[in-house]
Amino acid sequence: MTLKFDVMLFWDNHICMGSWTLEERNKLFPKELKFLDFQRHKGELVLDAGCGAGFDTQNMVNAGCNVVAVDFSLESLRVAHRNCGTANCIQCDIENLPFRSRVFDFAISLGVLHHTPNTEKDIEELKRVVKRNGRCIIMFYNRLYLILHRLLGRVGRFELKYDDPGCPLIKFYTITEIRCKYKIQVFRAFGNRIWIPHFGKLIHLPDSLERYFGFGIYAGWQP
Repeated sequence: MTLKFDVMLFWDNHICMGSWTLEERNKLFPKELKFLDFQRHKGELVLDAGCGAGFDTQNMVNAGCNVVAVDFSLESLRVAHRNCGTANCIQCDIENLPFRSRVFDFAISLGVLHHTPNTEKDIEELKRVVKRNGRCIIMFYNRLYLILHRLLGRVGRFELKYDDPGCPLIKFYTITEIRCKYKIQVFRAFGNRIWIPHFGKLIHLPDSLERYFGFGIYAGWQP
């Protein structure tokens, strides 16, 4: 339990992208937003599990979804509520969601479950609250992206930095590990930008490599 609260306290003091605007954040993730396709869930009840500053909550509200946003970090929820006041924001643990079973048409948990101690239980809870014919998208950090950066670092003196340095718990996965460990579908990886300061260049991976080496692996289930 201590580790879980240590993670919560970290995010209370380090709101993920808390100083960004929605426009700045969305500009970085056009492929991901196209894949998530929030517009297809217009009028539906959707869940943002681990909403952080609430950027995707706001995107879903703007797409006409009825959004419930949850986070274990109260400070993150306060920022999310300021960003998208029409969403219902609730402080809770994803391991114990305070909702009845089979209620949500769609759920997302992006960049969250690699920071939780019991990811298996989190996924089981998401399976419980999403309708049988519903859709759920989860993003995990990609270990191959980390390895690629380390290989480039030997050439370019590159130091990998995520937006969560100092977080008490960070996990990385491969596509195979997600499939075997959590028994969910893996769609692909996204995130093709690699900055190498020594050369002063921003490298963009081609899509054929990005789908395997991208920053985040997108997994889950859908009809």
